[in-house]
Amino acid sequence: TEEAIRVLERKIQTQRVQRALIPGAKFPTFVETDINGKPLSLEKYKGKVVLVDFWATWCVPCLIDMPNVIKTYEQRHQRGFEVIGISLDVDQAKLQSFIKDKNIPWQQYCDGKYWDTKLVLKYGVEAVPYNYLLDRKGNIVAVNLHGEQLEQAVAMETMPGLQRMLTSGVRATDDVVRRAPYSTLAVVFLLGLFAGALFMRPRR
Repeated sequence: TEEAIRVLERKIQTQRVQRALIPGAKFPTFVETDINGKPLSLEKYKGKVVLVDFWATWCVPCLIDMPNVIKTYEQRHQRGFEVIGISLDVDQAKLQSFIKDKNIPWQQYCDGKYWDTKLVLKYGVEAVPYNYLLDRKGNIVAVNLHGEQLEQAVAMETMPGLQRMLTSGVRATDDVVRRAPYSTLAVVFLLGLFAGALFMRPRR
């Protein structure tokens, strides 16, 4: 049927977009208008760490995740962290009421088209909550982070350059230290196998 063909074509397009929007890739920009009629574009957030957050008021996991997004925003906003909300809501009045009630401060985009929302199609979103974390250059740092993972990633991206470099170095050192005992055991094991093979080899 036509509907089945449309669903299949959309799935193929979504997968194509998702394969392109991976960590390290440049995030495609957009120029739209937010729910308050104000201009909304990524250019406005140039030099900021940005979370592009896809959600909806009817999405229970989104509502569970929202307090953590708000917490991360409040903790890191002064260090250059911003959020752009992309809502899949159809009832914009309900959306406006929810935002006011929860005191959500960042800009929101919503065209009322549910899963056919323009930016949902553009960025290959097929489930919510879903997000892209962008660095200060507009490159994708990570995709679909939530909870503690989001907090840690935002904290790292908003650190001053030197502190971030030192933190990365410490983490790398810790990783080596954690792996060292296992590496040593692996070497000992292999040496043991080699020695055993020599010992068991028939003598002439």
